[in-house]
Amino acid sequence: MKNLLSLLLLTVFASAPGFAQDDSSLDVPENGVPTTYTRDHVSVKVKTKFGVMAQLNPGFTFGMQSNLEKSLDSTFTADYKNNPLGMLLGAHVDVIIGSRLMIGVGGMNLNYNRRIALGPASGTEPELGMAHTNWQFFGARVGAVLINKACYRWNSDKGEYVFNSNFMLYPFAAYHFMGNGKLTIDNYRPQPINFGESSIEPVQSKEYEATQGLIEVGIGTKWTKNPRGGLTFGLELGGYFGMGGTKWSDGGTELARVETANLTGGYLRVTVGGGFLKLR
Repeated sequence: MKNLLSLLLLTVFASAPGFAQDDSSLDVPENGVPTTYTRDHVSVKVKTKFGVMAQLNPGFTFGMQSNLEKSLDSTFTADYKNNPLGMLLGAHVDVIIGSRLMIGVGGMNLNYNRRIALGPASGTEPELGMAHTNWQFFGARVGAVLINKACYRWNSDKGEYVFNSNFMLYPFAAYHFMGNGKLTIDNYRPQPINFGESSIEPVQSKEYEATQGLIEVGIGTKWTKNPRGGLTFGLELGGYFGMGGTKWSDGGTELARVETANLTGGYLRVTVGGGFLKLR
């Protein structure tokens, strides 16, 4: 009776639709496609030989620029509303080598606004001005593909399994060795203000520049619909840490009385693009 019950449970479990199983228990040829498994869908460890994926990366970023905040506090000599949220737009080209290694190049653009208020949150006084920062970075990254799974579905017309989608999960690290920042200060006051030793005339704007490198670490996912060239999208969650920043400069001349540029924060971005995978 016990053996009969075990056999019945095994039969019910094995006949469930969409049941996914590791490739170790399947008759899987070298390219990872099961040949004897007859469920509607099956997931197996994919064995990729090579792949290229290009994507745009729009998202949101949370950035802190503590040194800039100190300099702005001296400039406006008043409390101000610090808005650390910004917009991110980037682009990457990633190359998948084998089943585990990912290398890529790309860049990202970070935009932040700082709204400067005259008094402490009274809401009745006019704004003194605005400080806006824009950073552009370019660099390289490397990742390790921890999960590389392909899903195949049964095609009754062809009488065989066909590729349905591919899923990857990967941690990564990047170094952006080319980082250029622009700081724009708008003066809404009827009298001049000073940013370090630089003067900003009434109701005028002035731009300043700085450079710094950036270290980036994160984790991401990619989902590919067609390995021979199709839609790829996913999510990436990460953080970044500025290093080697210069002081802000006015027309190429560094301002001695302002802090060096620094940028630390995190982001959540969507990856949308296309690519292909070549299976072994």
